[in-house]
Amino acid sequence: MEDQSTLKGVFVFAALLAAGFVGSKTVLALQALFSPALPFWACCVIGIALTVFAMLFVVTGVAHIFYEGLFLWIILSLMWGSTLSVLIDAREKHDQRILHQRQKALQLQQTPTPKKTVPPAGTARSNNNSIKVRKGNL
Repeated sequence: MEDQSTLKGVFVFAALLAAGFVGSKTVLALQALFSPALPFWACCVIGIALTVFAMLFVVTGVAHIFYEGLFLWIILSLMWGSTLSVLIDAREKHDQRILHQRQKALQLQQTPTPKKTVPPAGTARSNNNSIKVRKGNL
């Protein structure tokens, strides 16, 4: 009987950790995806609310019914957290690409275009292959 309660405690603890993992990844994902529109404190409130809801769900519902539900909850939480991690990475790479393009465009705008040097009117360019005519030979 004691082994079963220890196992149940381990599952509940793992499920609570998974819930915290999901909450923290949700905060990061919301911040990465909706950064300009959604302030950081709102992302934190949503993440904390999701974490508390998940922990209450684990402690009150699933933990007292069956172990398979807890195991499923842990796996789903880790999958959701991994999905959010991929979304965060994709958004950061997209932002870096846009930033690099903007920096490149700004660099091109700031560098002056080389001006072609035009000789003054009335002077000819020296050309080594040109035929030189002397006044005496005409």
